[in-house]
Amino acid sequence: SASSKYHTLLTFTRLVIDWVLKGTFMKRLKPSDKAFDVPKELDDSLSVNELELNTRGARTLNNANIGTIGQLRTATYGDLRTGNKCRFGGKTRAHIQEHLIMLVEWSKKK
Repeated sequence: SASSKYHTLLTFTRLVIDWVLKGTFMKRLKPSDKAFDVPKELDDSLSVNELELNTRGARTLNNANIGTIGQLRTATYGDLRTGNKCRFGGKTRAHIQEHLIMLVEWSKKK
């Protein structure tokens, strides 16, 4: 019916606006693309535990054997997707990227 189509369109529009505003609307990455834009201010020897990630983000990095910021800096999208027990998608990527930026901001305040 027309009202059902309108409701579906309205829901989709809200989702798109939400994705754009939260920064989770991203281009599709190729397996060879770098997974993250790690700020240059972060030391490569710093543990990824300092990011204080949610469970999914922490498991994703753990399953990909990424333990330091240096390993995160060189990780590709394919590294995180291949053979990973935990799904790695846009939300997880945005969450980790957000925590990288927050860690830089926090270290500036110290």
